[in-house]
Amino acid sequence: MTEELETLQDRLRRERDPQRQVCLHLLVLLKAGQVISRGQAATHLAVHRNTVGPWLRRYREGGPEALVTYTEAGAPSGQKGLPPAVFAHLQARLATTSGVASSGELQQGLRKAFSRTWKI
Repeated sequence: MTEELETLQDRLRRERDPQRQVCLHLLVLLKAGQVISRGQAATHLAVHRNTVGPWLRRYREGGPEALVTYTEAGAPSGQKGLPPAVFAHLQARLATTSGVASSGELQQGLRKAFSRTWKI
């Protein structure tokens, strides 16, 4: 690690994102010599030891900036997991004033409407 301990500690104090804080805390622990293994770091940070490995790999490949850069899990904004016709049907059903009793009722309605054209 080429970063100074004080620099890492300052960055950790200024960071507001909880996920980035944990990653930066890992660097502080390592630089300060408080942990020497993935297992110790994982225990100290209350994460699984297999979580620490990818963090260290990202750090080795790109430094602290790569470590704190992450993308949110899930589909990109605006991406639909359903075919457009099914999604439109679902939106129309949810927009009715009578509402829906349960997700099971919604699923049943989609099965009836699209069982021949789409595997639900």
